[in-house]
Amino acid sequence: MRRLGLPKARRRAFPGVFARWGHSESWPDGTPKPFRGKEAWKNWINWDAPFREESDELNRQRKFFWEVDDKGALWRIELCEMGRFGQMKHPKVVDDLFSHLQRNRTGEFPSFPFVSLKTHEHYYVRWANPTARLAREVPIVFNDFRDGYLVHLVDQGLAKSLSTCFDPRALRLTPEG
Repeated sequence: MRRLGLPKARRRAFPGVFARWGHSESWPDGTPKPFRGKEAWKNWINWDAPFREESDELNRQRKFFWEVDDKGALWRIELCEMGRFGQMKHPKVVDDLFSHLQRNRTGEFPSFPFVSLKTHEHYYVRWANPTARLAREVPIVFNDFRDGYLVHLVDQGLAKSLSTCFDPRALRLTPEG
């Protein structure tokens, strides 16, 4: 089991430190951790930070917001600020997000019709240009064709969950085009 993203040799050199710090009920100085069990992830959030904007509070709650543009790029956005704050280019992260994508039935943020639920994090997703889309359209864009499969490439990496066998007989044209 990997803890704290450190190589096994390094964890072996300091076994007590990493086991005690990462999984105990108190911090190294003896201060008890306020959250336990499934809520233990909250121990790593600085709840007393002076930042009180809506986006800061949502980040502390592990709620993040994304837009998908017409070319399939995934862009991070903040609710209280206009504009985009970076494109997600890591294929594994994009793959994980889209492999857990579902309709947003949380009752929160109705302007984001999709949500990707992963452990305690909520990734709300919408089209960057929603007026050009039907409400039922899932924000998935295939941007390459390889060996008979429609695939999604991200910065030269492949998002594996975003691939499907291409069958020309299954193509349908809707009244909207």
